[in-house]
Amino acid sequence: MRISLVFFGIILTSFLANTFDAQIRDLYLKALKSDKEIAMFKKKSEAAIKHPLGRAYYGTALALEARASSWVGTKVELAKKASQNLNAAVSQSSQDFEIRFLRFSFEHNVPSMLGLSGHVADDKEFLLNFKGTKPPIKTVISGFLSKCDDISETEKAKILKGL
Repeated sequence: MRISLVFFGIILTSFLANTFDAQIRDLYLKALKSDKEIAMFKKKSEAAIKHPLGRAYYGTALALEARASSWVGTKVELAKKASQNLNAAVSQSSQDFEIRFLRFSFEHNVPSMLGLSGHVADDKEFLLNFKGTKPPIKTVISGFLSKCDDISETEKAKILKGL
């Protein structure tokens, strides 16, 4: 009886974690398309900040909030916080493709004058040579890569082949 309760607890925890990740990813997709969705995305991802992927998505939410802001000072402050959270997530889980992609996409898009683009080459190398399970945000990755000028067509094909 006790073993079955423990097993049920593990299954339930795994299900809830995957469901929560799916909710965050869904909100991420919505926030990419509409600034009106950023606040809910930020709230949900901040609630998951104890986990590296949650922290990475929280950093991404801050980056999207910076993009949507009209004040330069607010943009810079939010971009710095986004960078800190993305870097912390990578430090916690450096072999996670999704986390490294989120940081790469942020650093690729942030103005170089802010000095927050120091990992572009490392993350690009990681993404190109990754061997493992790719994340469920394949459509975002392929859409981003189609517009990314930091990656050659051959490199894009290599990353997309694994998706």
